[in-house]
Amino acid sequence: CLEEEGQIKVSIMRLGDISRRCRCRFQTLDGSGKAGHRYESRGGFVKFEPGEFLKEITVKILQEDKWDSTLEFSIRLFGVENAILGRSLYECCVRVIDEDTFPTNKFSALSREMRFDEIPKVPLLFEYCKMNLTHVNVRKATLWLLCLDMCTNLNVIFNLALKLYLIDSVLVPAVISEEQGLKLLAIAAFLLIPQFALLLLERQCIEQDLDGKCCALLQQNLIRRFLHYEERVRMAVREADIIMAVIRDCPMVVEEGYTKLIKLIKDFVLVLMLLMYLIFAFSYRDNVDPSAPSVAVIPMVLFVITCLIFLQARAIVTETCALRVTAAQDQLAQLVNMVVVNFPLIQGFGCRPKMLKVIHEQTKELHKLCIQSGKMHVVNIYFGPVVMHFFIGIFLLYGGQLYLEGGMSIGQLLTTLEVYFMAIDCWCNVYSHMLTVEQALPALERVVRYLNMPVNLKKLWAQSLRRRAAVATEREEMLQAWSLASMNETGLRPPTLDSTRMRLDNVTFSYHSKETDDVLYRLSAEADTELQNLFGGAFSFGWVWDAVLCRRKGPSDSAETATGGDKSHADSQAGRHTSGIMAAVNASKQRGGPLSRMSVSGAGSELRFAESLDDDDDDDEDGAEDDEDADRGSVASAAASAAAGSAASGGSNNVEEAPEEEGEDDNDRGSVDSAAVVDQVSRASVSVAHQMGIWNLQMRQGSLVAIVGRPGGGKSTLLKILGGALLPTQGDFVVPPHLRVYFVQQQPLFFQGTLMDNLTFGTTSKVDAKRQRVLAICQEMGVPKRVMDLIRENRISEWRSSLSFTEQTLLHLVRGLVANPEVLVLEAPTIMFHRAQAENVLRTLRKHVDGKGFNIDDGEDHDPLHPGDTSRRPRTCIFTAARIEACNIADEVYLVQPDGVRMLAASEVSKELLG
Repeated sequence: CLEEEGQIKVSIMRLGDISRRCRCRFQTLDGSGKAGHRYESRGGFVKFEPGEFLKEITVKILQEDKWDSTLEFSIRLFGVENAILGRSLYECCVRVIDEDTFPTNKFSALSREMRFDEIPKVPLLFEYCKMNLTHVNVRKATLWLLCLDMCTNLNVIFNLALKLYLIDSVLVPAVISEEQGLKLLAIAAFLLIPQFALLLLERQCIEQDLDGKCCALLQQNLIRRFLHYEERVRMAVREADIIMAVIRDCPMVVEEGYTKLIKLIKDFVLVLMLLMYLIFAFSYRDNVDPSAPSVAVIPMVLFVITCLIFLQARAIVTETCALRVTAAQDQLAQLVNMVVVNFPLIQGFGCRPKMLKVIHEQTKELHKLCIQSGKMHVVNIYFGPVVMHFFIGIFLLYGGQLYLEGGMSIGQLLTTLEVYFMAIDCWCNVYSHMLTVEQALPALERVVRYLNMPVNLKKLWAQSLRRRAAVATEREEMLQAWSLASMNETGLRPPTLDSTRMRLDNVTFSYHSKETDDVLYRLSAEADTELQNLFGGAFSFGWVWDAVLCRRKGPSDSAETATGGDKSHADSQAGRHTSGIMAAVNASKQRGGPLSRMSVSGAGSELRFAESLDDDDDDDEDGAEDDEDADRGSVASAAASAAAGSAASGGSNNVEEAPEEEGEDDNDRGSVDSAAVVDQVSRASVSVAHQMGIWNLQMRQGSLVAIVGRPGGGKSTLLKILGGALLPTQGDFVVPPHLRVYFVQQQPLFFQGTLMDNLTFGTTSKVDAKRQRVLAICQEMGVPKRVMDLIRENRISEWRSSLSFTEQTLLHLVRGLVANPEVLVLEAPTIMFHRAQAENVLRTLRKHVDGKGFNIDDGEDHDPLHPGDTSRRPRTCIFTAARIEACNIADEVYLVQPDGVRMLAASEVSKELLG
């Protein structure tokens, strides 16, 4: 729900037989949102009378202006009486949509329009500091650190005063007495005791861990935000950029931004304290020359003013130098990421020497920029000491003369000199801190960019509301029909939610939209523009690929390059390719349109060079490459389904996914030919500017459904909509909100860990994740004995390099069956197997549907009042068919075309519909 709604209504549904009275308890649990701060904690009982199947509870949302990427808490059911608590339907995750921008709402207009480069950097840093202080734990740690710094400064001034007193009042007088010894003992004690207090404060600051808290706040929210990105945004953001933002930019913003600002405050306060000390040192004695305070204070004031003027004059040069180094580091990181992700391709095409050459050139460039930056920083650092020593020389001329004339004591002379040397240290610290703060500003801009990208929560919320309303309406119609039927026939049991159908209502989908173009343009072009400004307008990632391909320019190319001007600028806008791989196409200057970009993401993506592209090849049948959405199905994944307190008015479901545009004119050439990139890299089901649909479809729960269609007909796109990986541009996919919908894409994916961890990744119940059950499913799927032994070993490995592709595909399907969702959507599950393996996979899917889950222990699933019944939910499996055997074993077969969907008999399916 939206934070502005003020409350959230959570529905608790009773599934199965509703003829008996039952009740259960519920309790809210903290997540990223804490009870008492973001919502009011609730708990109690929910009672269902006979015939009731739906109850609602209300949780009050507390509004705060404090930013949070997503506010989450949970509601858990327990203590069920006269009913059975489901294995996975007992907890609901509630997400409250916080529309505040990061770090505060001061620059919300620019952030929502994605004009991040127009946000002033220094005010943005101050807004980030204000945001940090709104968090209780961060504010507490900050106050502890400020307390430590101020006490350290006071200790410095106290030591200076003790030294002045020691020299002028204890050591200089020639009279030796017992009182003098006591004074020395007291001074020694006063020098020692503050150190213990500072030690205790330092220990407390370490325990507070300010850097760790601030860094965790950014990193966790950045990952949480990324998991909720709209698909079009996720396709446009480079993997290397997100990784660098988490492991480099977030710590840099905290350690070199926020913390250094606190240290700057400490040093500026120390300078003010030193000035105040000089005034005090020359005012407590009566025999001081009237000009002595001026002689001591004026050099200090002039030093501070001179240093501030110097910092202002050097600010632009220092910032530009830091940006160049950071840009070169980013470019090197992207190159390394590209090499790591696409090593099989580089190895297969014999491009190791070429890639090494490219990396070598980039490291040389980075080393050169680091040397230039180091030289500039040495000049800046030495400026303060040189100026201060000049003022020290002047003070020695006048102050020494005053001392010789008796107008200044020896203590005053020596402590004033010590103050000056402390001022030199303060300058070095201030410059160092300001330099690091300057370096943190670009990192802060990148973090702000990624933390303000559009997310799909509002669209999922609106979709969930429509699903709930549609299912409730259908449920009421079923109950009315049952009431009429029970008048004529006794003993009829009421219908359950398992009787409701899943359906597509006027669903359309388009890969092409102006909104998507603008997002991709801003994400990919702004960084290039910034780098071009830094490197004199001649920067482009295209040179990397020209070097890899050893692209040779003909005489005409050389002539065009020599002319410079507009052509050089057009070449500088050449497309970037990173992280497996993004191809950019120049926008035509004559059209004045935005920079169009196509992307193929994922570790298994195929890298295609401009020279190897064939303009005559046809478009592939698959839809846009999309990562698995973390929020499939309904917003709530438990027996409770969260929705807003009041229905959303005018909630639009116009979701526009990743764009795939046609090639641009040849007038603006980059390092990649635009027409060839669109012809080969684009994987739209139909023409990229074409809107598919209108699709209408109904499927009953507990069915094995096969999807067929001609290449380019949209079956892959439709499957992803059914699986929640894509949201429809218009219309709805209506599925009962209590059903879990899991999508298993064709490309197998594994993370580093044990095979058992990989196979039980999607489980929500310990029963489903039992080793015995996992091994039984593997055996049924025909997993080789060698792989079964690896599952038993619990060995941690990178499995993509340890298993064959066939073994990976088998385990990838096993993971879906182990997760045991109510709706399992599979993308081409048999296409990689020979006939015998494919038939075995299909038989296993058949058993999964018929048995309402595969290899499940029924010890707790039987209805206590109806011993012959099982309380398991029906299992539905939807997949794209690549073999005629798949259509024969399926309960329903649907033909998907760009303009509609219709049911087919298995005998009507031809070979061309399985392509």
